[in-house]
Amino acid sequence: MTYLAKGRRRDLLELAQTLGITIQDNFKILDIKDAILNCEGYDAEFTCECLNRIISDRKELELRPEREKENQRQFELQKLQITTNTSTTSDSNMPKLELQNLLPIFDPKTTDITIYLNLFERQLTFLKVPIQQWVVYLVGLLPTEVSNLITKESFADAQDYYKVKQILLIRFKLSAEKFRQMFSRHTKDPVKTWRDFYFDLQTYFDGWLKESKVTTLEELKDLIVADQITQDYKDHFLDQWCN
Repeated sequence: MTYLAKGRRRDLLELAQTLGITIQDNFKILDIKDAILNCEGYDAEFTCECLNRIISDRKELELRPEREKENQRQFELQKLQITTNTSTTSDSNMPKLELQNLLPIFDPKTTDITIYLNLFERQLTFLKVPIQQWVVYLVGLLPTEVSNLITKESFADAQDYYKVKQILLIRFKLSAEKFRQMFSRHTKDPVKTWRDFYFDLQTYFDGWLKESKVTTLEELKDLIVADQITQDYKDHFLDQWCN
């Protein structure tokens, strides 16, 4: 019967056991099906119902670990979203923050994590949010695939903003070359202020120096001169190629 094709070997073995059919160890799937179909008192409708129940129970067991994992993830997120210091908030009479209006949701494909976290810290410092609560607000701004990185850590580490920051910087860290490109190509956004433009440039430049391991004035000179030589070298051969 075609309904037997839905079951795996383990399902058919369990079905045979339910029906009281003896199956030899060397029986293949076709042998098991023949034994079920040819058993005494075979009832197709009853046998089909038994197999459906067996398959349903197996699938439930297979999905249970994944469901438990998801439930645990949701539980950890809920723990992070609980405000741990309500007294500080009430004493300062600070209104409920809607950071979604102050900062966009972080997009790892288009947003630099260093600049994003700097803006995030600047906003929360300005609003006088206790640092113990920073992770709570940050998780609310991160997409699910990014917040999952936080929930994989221990509960203590997931509450420590600076440890969370290191996790994100390591995961979404930009190279020195990327920072150099962002610094040299950055233009002012018409909707932003000149102060924001200066802050962006400063962040890109600082990132370029840090990733290039520049710590002295001489190293800075060497970096800028080497970069200029590289650009002139590229322009020279590009002109030759065009001609």
